[in-house]
Amino acid sequence: MVVLFAIVAALLAACGIGLNALGVVMLGEGRGAGVVGVLCGIPVCYAAYVFARAAVRERRQLHRHPLSADERGARKKKVSSLLGSAAALIVGAFVQPIPGVLRVVMIFAALFAVPVLLALEFEPPKHRPGS
Repeated sequence: MVVLFAIVAALLAACGIGLNALGVVMLGEGRGAGVVGVLCGIPVCYAAYVFARAAVRERRQLHRHPLSADERGARKKKVSSLLGSAAALIVGAFVQPIPGVLRVVMIFAALFAVPVLLALEFEPPKHRPGS
């Protein structure tokens, strides 16, 4: 999980920084469309932060409390089912005769919904010293 969360965080950070930089450059050239780039880049950067935070918390939790064999098996089942559904969405997007816009939506949902669901499922709560 840690590696998946870190990869998603890096990809989102690169996209967010790119959108923000593009927006700032466009604003510097006097184009009002740069506002859209900045407004889209900020939430993408926040999503990168959320996934990086999930990676750090997951790594810390695994070092403090390693998973038992039963916990690993249950986690593997959940991850496998989510990845299987994502693979089915992607294959279905290419096999079914559907409009191109719907294909893009299906692939986007598969690629970004799965990491979000995994982060929601497996991210440990914030560690508070003394609690």
